[in-house]
Amino acid sequence: MGSQDGPPRHLRNVPAFRDLRIGSPNSWRNSLHRRQPNSDSQADFYELLDASSTRIDRTATPRSSALNLDGQLEGNKLFGETSYAEEAADHPGISQTKVLAGSSEETITRQPCQRIAIWKELWLPLLCIHGSMLLLLGTLAVLIAVYRVRPDRGLFADPTGFTESRQKAFLLLRIPATWLTFVTGRATQVASLLAGFLMQLWTWRAAQTMVEASKMSSQDEMPTPYQLSLLIGILLGSTDRLRRYISYRCFRSQRRKAPRSSRVLLHASLMLCLCFLMATMMFSADTLVHYTTQTVQYDQVNVDTTNSLQAAGRGLSEECLSLKRANNFGYPCSINNLISDNEYLIEHNEMLFLYHNSSIFSEIRMVASDVGDVALLLPKTPGLSPYVDFRASTIGITTKCKPVTPSCNFGVWGPDDLYSGFYCSPGFWGSLGQADTANTTIPGTDFPALGFKIDSNLLLAFFTDENLTIPYNPFGWNPETGAPDPNIPLMPDDKLINEIYVAFATRFASTAILADVDLVLDAGFFKGPNPVYDSVITCSYQSLLVEYTWFNNTISDVQAVPAPNGTISEIWHGSHIASTVSGTSSTLQTILKQAAVQNSSTAFAEMWADLYSPVIMATIGGLSSSRGNLRQQTRIPQLVIKVFIPGLVFLGLCCLGYIVAGSVLAVLAVRTASRGDHRDAKTRLTLFGLVVWAVALALTSSQEPPCEPLSREQDMEEEYDRVGLLPGSNNNFYFKVIPGEKGASMTSGQKAL
Repeated sequence: MGSQDGPPRHLRNVPAFRDLRIGSPNSWRNSLHRRQPNSDSQADFYELLDASSTRIDRTATPRSSALNLDGQLEGNKLFGETSYAEEAADHPGISQTKVLAGSSEETITRQPCQRIAIWKELWLPLLCIHGSMLLLLGTLAVLIAVYRVRPDRGLFADPTGFTESRQKAFLLLRIPATWLTFVTGRATQVASLLAGFLMQLWTWRAAQTMVEASKMSSQDEMPTPYQLSLLIGILLGSTDRLRRYISYRCFRSQRRKAPRSSRVLLHASLMLCLCFLMATMMFSADTLVHYTTQTVQYDQVNVDTTNSLQAAGRGLSEECLSLKRANNFGYPCSINNLISDNEYLIEHNEMLFLYHNSSIFSEIRMVASDVGDVALLLPKTPGLSPYVDFRASTIGITTKCKPVTPSCNFGVWGPDDLYSGFYCSPGFWGSLGQADTANTTIPGTDFPALGFKIDSNLLLAFFTDENLTIPYNPFGWNPETGAPDPNIPLMPDDKLINEIYVAFATRFASTAILADVDLVLDAGFFKGPNPVYDSVITCSYQSLLVEYTWFNNTISDVQAVPAPNGTISEIWHGSHIASTVSGTSSTLQTILKQAAVQNSSTAFAEMWADLYSPVIMATIGGLSSSRGNLRQQTRIPQLVIKVFIPGLVFLGLCCLGYIVAGSVLAVLAVRTASRGDHRDAKTRLTLFGLVVWAVALALTSSQEPPCEPLSREQDMEEEYDRVGLLPGSNNNFYFKVIPGEKGASMTSGQKAL
């Protein structure tokens, strides 16, 4: 067929038509009429045209009057070159040249209309292919865009699941795994259904190929009846027909005798194989996504603003910070004479509760830091939310102890050498084993005036130096008498020292030590003739200003610096007075019992230090108040899915492959309009077309069925004929077409298929 803008094919080589500039389907005819025969060549052209028409009209035969505008073969020659002058069947007596000239122009003009008609038949398969794949891709894109987890490190440490979110080959989605598997599973199901729509688009190409092969009368390119059944089944997307074709060509003995497969059947089978391959790849992509998707724990972090910060920090109460020791008779706020008795009891009750870990407000916990083990004052941790992390400031106490028994000149005295005497320095000396019945701080024979004889087996004193030579005396006691001395001024608050040294002289029985441990040869203990062990240790304690991070119910990143003055340390030291009601300290006795069950004097001193720090902190903590957190974040625990990105990309490419395949096949189907109107041929390559042809053949008396265009399936309304399946001989069956009332007039009898 000629191009849309050219003159009829049989006139193209005429000189008068070669130089026509064509602008529209009718422009060649308009240009021809506008030209006047003003030259010899043009006159010759019209004479040639008239002579040719007259000669061909005179020699035409009735057989050659059958017009086929689609270019059928006659004697292996394509109509349109030498046979255009035949007489038209529909126009007797009229030159075929004149009819063809009009029909060629009509064909050229109707070609866009044919394409539009084809597009109208393609919209449903294209909608199913493109719509389903675009819906799947759009759903995946929306899930990723809306529910993707952006990794957030948070303020303090990597939250749960942060490592998984940073892996480049994976992404986290805040959705249940069933959501994703449902979407990807639908992709596999839809892909298995789209083979029929793709083959429906390919039917146009197959129809064009078969029509062209039929025009060329090439028997090898036309299918046999059995191959036609395979072809129609394959064009319908039948897996069984494809299996039969493969068996027919490759695996059975019949392939030796079977005729050569036509090109249209081969191409259709390859196309269906491609459809199944695409469905298999979609299934593989779906399986890959399923097996690589995991459900993991992830904590979404939200940084809290200043207004929503909790008060988990601890510091001295406003009462202690504002107290002047000079106004309180030289005592710190642990012995506050300026408050009511009830307020005093509340503070000391909290001290007791803290030491026994029964406070409802705070608790004490030992943690490691750069300055050693530190006793921290924390909020009551069971009441903290496990999903709230914060950084807060608090008070800390650190204590370090070491044994100094060899430098204290131990000896025994008294009846049966029951008592032990020691002399460590002019400020710390005394005896162990002899009870202090007077229980006063006046100079005695067994301990210094500024020392504290807790019990017969426990003596302590405070110093400003490690060598135990200068007693710590901020109150202004007389070091000789142990009584207040007006001549010794009160130490100012800003002169109080932070690191205070404490010396302990202890005695415990040999029955209180750890089993299977021999401490006799340990130089840190003095062993007299009696079954007791004596020792002297020096300790230093100091208050710290601490910042720590509470993350996921653990303490981390502890940063401690010494307090700028001795106000906090004095709270513990100032709570010791020269005279007491009980005369003993059950707390220190408990510490002694736990320290005694160690395997060496060094371990004894370390255990004492670890147990002594909470005792100091319990006294200080009873006088504390809350502080706002420095920083705070809230973790929202979630179950998210960890998706393998290459698996999603593979699935997306498979979806795009269907879109591309549908578009290409649609373009090929539309391009068939450039070689003629093959809509009826396409319809005949269906089960509907095959059955209609068979029924029409059975109902006609001639060998050829009527060549009428097939009606559209959607236009089928009234039907009169019936098809029966009747038994024959040898258990065979055959079809029989039974005409209805309207169809009975078409034939005199019933025709069998």
